[in-house]
Amino acid sequence: MSSIDRQAILDCLSRLVTPGIKLTALADDLGVRKHDYAALRAEILELVEDGIVQVLPGGAFALV
Repeated sequence: MSSIDRQAILDCLSRLVTPGIKLTALADDLGVRKHDYAALRAEILELVEDGIVQVLPGGAFALV
């Protein structure tokens, strides 16, 4: 997965039954391979900057 789909991230976060999800668990759910984790993290951090996603204590991510 060379380009991380922003909508797929948001869909995954909207389905959470837990307070948040760590990067590795999110990557697993999206089918992102380890060598693409940096791109996934960059996309998530853009969502954080846009105020759509928040970083929870412990480094988990969740929708605002």
